[in-house]
Amino acid sequence: MIDKEDAIKRLVKAYPYYLDELQRSMSSFLGGEGEILWFMMISSALSTAVTNSFTSNNYEFSDALFLEIENLIENGSQEVSDIVCTGFLESMQNQTKLPSRYWAPLLGKRATDFCKAMDDFHGVKTEGLVCYKA
Repeated sequence: MIDKEDAIKRLVKAYPYYLDELQRSMSSFLGGEGEILWFMMISSALSTAVTNSFTSNNYEFSDALFLEIENLIENGSQEVSDIVCTGFLESMQNQTKLPSRYWAPLLGKRATDFCKAMDDFHGVKTEGLVCYKA
């Protein structure tokens, strides 16, 4: 199982722009007693990095990132899988800066299944969730 610390390292390796965002906003991921707020590190920083890159038409490393997202959903600890899904994926669905048609087709099967389940739960439709990336 992939734990939280390893998940962060794997995401940075797959998507180097994530490290820039982590460094820029690190103070946002520390609680009042110095504890690391893992959910925010993945949901906020990663979705911000992806959104900023993609709105600049920079899709470099996107294949590696979404392959790693799929890997973390499948092989991460339950906590890692939950953070990736309810943190990163849900943040991507809820952000309004980048239309979903620019990122949703890049998702793997498990990520797409999660997003479709969230759509069903909320009664909405995320554009671009029709195809699975192998």
